[in-house]
Amino acid sequence: MNCLCFEYSHHGHIISSDSDDKSDIINRRNILCGLINNVLCYFGRCCSVVKQRLLFTYCYSLYGSVLWDLENPHVESMCTAWPKGLRRAWGLPADTHCALLPILSNSLPVIDELAKRSVRFIQNCLDSDSLIVRTMSSYGVCVGRMLSPIGRNAFFSCSRFNTIINDLSKLTVTQMRRHYQSALNDELVNTTSVLLELLFIGDGAYSFDFDTDEVNMFISCISCQ
Repeated sequence: MNCLCFEYSHHGHIISSDSDDKSDIINRRNILCGLINNVLCYFGRCCSVVKQRLLFTYCYSLYGSVLWDLENPHVESMCTAWPKGLRRAWGLPADTHCALLPILSNSLPVIDELAKRSVRFIQNCLDSDSLIVRTMSSYGVCVGRMLSPIGRNAFFSCSRFNTIINDLSKLTVTQMRRHYQSALNDELVNTTSVLLELLFIGDGAYSFDFDTDEVNMFISCISCQ
């Protein structure tokens, strides 16, 4: 016999009786897409750098993501929605490699950004002024572990940033960013640098003896190769 699943909204979150974050993640994904569409519609004539900054300022709050189980398969829908917005902001082809976008925007990949925010949330819980919050979060990380949502996210984040659970409380944002950057290969970084210069030429920031069609052809070849 199938059990009914009930959902209700609480402070902007969709909470399900079966503790599945699917509905909340999809809801936030849809909101993200709507915000991206609005920004790119109203500011479509701005240069790519301005549009990117506007996306990060007005669209990338990822509200409520610290409560998600980061191993939920629907997190992938958020990880694909944001790169699509960045491609549109830069005027890149739809099949531009995702690996180029974090370097181009000087940010972390979406899944690492979610893990980073989860780490900061866990650290705040472990260091909370509330004894109840400290006790429950410490139990989830140190005892409940994979049976606890906060414990699963702690171990997931440790695997993303190549650290151990005992060092999680000391992990800094700078260390998380450095870990991602240290894994980048020189070829990818150099490709992104060339792509960025071509995008600036396309925006008119640089003066060069190429017409628009030639620049777009170069961009398409580099971003999708």
